[in-house]
Amino acid sequence: EGGSTLRSAFIDIQSAHRWISTRLAGSEQSFFVFGQSMGGALAITYAANINKTDEDLRTINALISESAPANWPQVAREAMRKHWLTWLVQVPASLIESDYNPEKHISELKQTPILLMHSKNDPVVDYRHFTQLEAIAKQNDLNISSYQTLGLHTQGLAYEKARKTLLNFLASNSGTNAQ
Repeated sequence: EGGSTLRSAFIDIQSAHRWISTRLAGSEQSFFVFGQSMGGALAITYAANINKTDEDLRTINALISESAPANWPQVAREAMRKHWLTWLVQVPASLIESDYNPEKHISELKQTPILLMHSKNDPVVDYRHFTQLEAIAKQNDLNISSYQTLGLHTQGLAYEKARKTLLNFLASNSGTNAQ
């Protein structure tokens, strides 16, 4: 039920986190958040804000974001510019809610290891979004790893080297040997 908004998606993520936290109660298993595209952007914003609001939720050990937009109005304008029919709509696209922009929140992830992944060949979310997020993370001295994937939008894990990079990142942030 309900409408599809950034706020409602954020609430859905929190509900899933609450469910997982309940299921893993008493467990020593690590908890990772992984999102692609819009999910990656929401994951950054969520992880930056959630532990401040609810102590019953499991601590996020690390965050992985692939092909995430850094700024919602910016990615909407870029999408509108790609076709002559929607070109005029790019101005109203600037009015999209920006409270959930990952670039506003990523600097809050001081204690959370982050793996940012993106392909320069991504036709949906321009690689510029990756460089924006990476620059903010480095500027704020965050624990960030970056990996340039291959392929198109969210296709990075189709490649063995990207999968190995992800597994190594998970292993180094969980104290286990991921394979």
